[in-house]
Amino acid sequence: MTLGSRAENRRRTDLGGRRGSILVVVAFAAVVLVAVAGVAIDGQWYRMAQEEVHNGAEAAALAAAIGMDGTTAGLTTAKARARAVTGANEAGGVPLDYDTLGGDAAVELGRVEGGAFVADTSDPAKTVAVRVLFRDPAFAALSGLTGNSSTAVSAEARVLGGGPAGAGCPLPIAIPACGLPKATDGSYCNVDVQLIADQNDNGAWAEIGAGRPNAASVKSAIQGCTAAASIEDGVGLNNGAISSATSDLAKAISASASTWDATALGAQPAQLSRSSVTAYGHVLKSQLIIYQPTGTGSCKNTKFTGTGYDIVGFATAVVYDAVGTGAAAQRSIRMRIVCDSLNAEAGGGYFGTRVPPQFF
Repeated sequence: MTLGSRAENRRRTDLGGRRGSILVVVAFAAVVLVAVAGVAIDGQWYRMAQEEVHNGAEAAALAAAIGMDGTTAGLTTAKARARAVTGANEAGGVPLDYDTLGGDAAVELGRVEGGAFVADTSDPAKTVAVRVLFRDPAFAALSGLTGNSSTAVSAEARVLGGGPAGAGCPLPIAIPACGLPKATDGSYCNVDVQLIADQNDNGAWAEIGAGRPNAASVKSAIQGCTAAASIEDGVGLNNGAISSATSDLAKAISASASTWDATALGAQPAQLSRSSVTAYGHVLKSQLIIYQPTGTGSCKNTKFTGTGYDIVGFATAVVYDAVGTGAAAQRSIRMRIVCDSLNAEAGGGYFGTRVPPQFF
């Protein structure tokens, strides 16, 4: 064997060894790439399923908030709507299962205090918030790809509905939350209210803040906006007759550019025999203040006056008649509480007036 032949053999041997090493590296890299790809696929599916479950939670919360109407029946309707909407959503190509995600226990109804959700359905009229906490403990059942069945998909959504949390220029008239009358169907829609001066169990003149209403403050609020109001603001009340206040209200009704909408409200009730409204058919449409009486007593046979009351919401009223002359017991105000929808901040108690549900 010549020297040249030996060198050629060594070269071939070295090339063969390098080829073998390259194949090992390529095979190892392929295994790593497949593993990384599998993790990436699982991660992508997890993120997608997580987002889709969250979308389902938001849809359920919105549906529940729309279902709440201030009645006990509305609370049941809220959860029924949440169930129906959940089943119409998918995650990872699989329909969401309401019961697997937590069922009715995952849909909490309540209110908001200081920006925090509080589960509480003791008063349906104040139940204006929804929190949905969906959790699927078996992500594998959603994605169909991952082998890690212990990975959970979870989502939370909070929605605030109910009535408006504020009013830009409410009328200086307040009604206790427990005293607002309801229609035969349990709603506050199209309910006629008559307030009589200095009588028990009715509304009161109001002043936003810590003061107590007087003739000057009431007249200013009737003639023009003096203050905006929000829930939890304080309000002062005067249940008695304030000289000239009802007359000022009658003048404002007569001067208003708004008129009675017979299409929406039906025929306007007959004018009171002693009415001070000179242009009958004209109306004032505005927000009434709804306040929370102090203590735990009933609204019946109670004369609300003084300060220290809290605003809990607002109702839309069409004020159409007023008697501003005669003895205190002869003066009166007539209005119709109407169901309405406002594009405003949500969070007040439901008193006929609603706003679109909002995430918070």
